Amino acid sequence: MLIKKLIRKLLRLLSKSEIKDRQYAIGMNSYINVEKDIHMIILDYDSKDLNFVMEDCKSLAQFWNLSDYEIYSTMNGYHIFFWYDHIPYSRLKMIIDYSNCDKAYKYISKFYDYKTIRASGKYKEHDIRYIGKFTGKRINTRDERELGELKRKEYQSLKKIDFFKDEVLKSAN
Repeated sequence: MLIKKLIRKLLRLLSKSEIKDRQYAIGMNSYINVEKDIHMIILDYDSKDLNFVMEDCKSLAQFWNLSDYEIYSTMNGYHIFFWYDHIPYSRLKMIIDYSNCDKAYKYISKFYDYKTIRASGKYKEHDIRYIGKFTGKRINTRDERELGELKRKEYQSLKKIDFFKDEVLKSAN
């Protein structure tokens, strides 16, 4: 009986530690140019239904005349990146409101002048996986491609950070 109690207590401590660590994450924001208020479009869906997310993104691309986008799966849903569409935040908020993305993501958009999306952290295993690139309605310009590729490479670099290594967590505390 004593062993069972000790095991339960140990499991509770481990889960509390993991919950505490999940408050930390490494993210990337939507800014392309802070001074000119230019952002790329990033969306967060907490739906496990990939077809629902793909249909919503396709609809957004058609309605808002957006270019190609990429979808990444996460533990609880999907992250969407329109790397090559660079717009003012006021338009980004309209797109977020029009979308069927996560309600909390929509709500938080009202209080900030940029968006942030998680690139790593939160879970012990890397949960963000590339699903694919999808065709939008609009062909992007050379400048949009270059800036979008820089942001995409920034995201790929951030994804490689192993947040749960001791030295990363120690520097966060």
